[in-house]
Amino acid sequence: MNSHDWQEWLDEQQLTVEKRLSEQGPLVFTYSKYVKQQAFLKPELLRHLIESQSLTTKFTSTGPANLWQQPVLSATEADFMRQLRRFRTYHMLWIYWRDLSGNAELEETCSHITWLADYCLDLTHHWAEKATRQQLKIADAQLLPLIIIAMGKYGSEELNVSSDIDLIFCYSNDQLIPDGLRSLEIYYTRLGQLIIRLLDQRTADGFVFRVDMRLRPNGDSGALVTSEAALESYYLEQGRDWERFALIKARFVTGTKRQVDHLQ
Repeated sequence: MNSHDWQEWLDEQQLTVEKRLSEQGPLVFTYSKYVKQQAFLKPELLRHLIESQSLTTKFTSTGPANLWQQPVLSATEADFMRQLRRFRTYHMLWIYWRDLSGNAELEETCSHITWLADYCLDLTHHWAEKATRQQLKIADAQLLPLIIIAMGKYGSEELNVSSDIDLIFCYSNDQLIPDGLRSLEIYYTRLGQLIIRLLDQRTADGFVFRVDMRLRPNGDSGALVTSEAALESYYLEQGRDWERFALIKARFVTGTKRQVDHLQ
């Protein structure tokens, strides 16, 4: 048991914890190098989880500690990426601790990781949407959201701590093209590329989620984003059996109700 490192961390923080956490700490520090490393690098994250009693409470999607230090949409790109990765670290410490200490059932762990992925993806979509419109000088255009479809384990809410997220990007083609933009595909492709980079790029603060786009129509050789009409046509006319079966696990992460209803 790694009781020495755990006690050293407690002494540095001048913290006294309840018996349950005192017994779980050495166990978690022994089983997870990640938790121990992040606890010393960013002690305020673990400290908040302890003080908010989150480590001894079952995770729910509406819990009061969920959005502590959430990223700010008005931040610069560098700051947003830093905040997003810090937010992810906070939740991964939470997930690892409850899992390794035996406090969380598998269902809770999968639910927490899926909630984290959904929240980070939705927030990143909003930040990237604003940035892409400003970059292309169409900030005032009334363009519909990029439709992001979760696939595989992510779609069925079965992510584990090492999972990547399988995505398909789609856009509504029945909307006007804003002045100054040659095509909707240019805008949505740029938006999709930015979302992937914000989440997937490894920095000094780590990454958020690895993004896998290979389940999109035509895989790696296909367009990064697909219009609604092209997506429907592909699965009806060209999609292989396993691609159609994969849609059983598909789940919409972003998109308006009208967009989702049209594709379902």
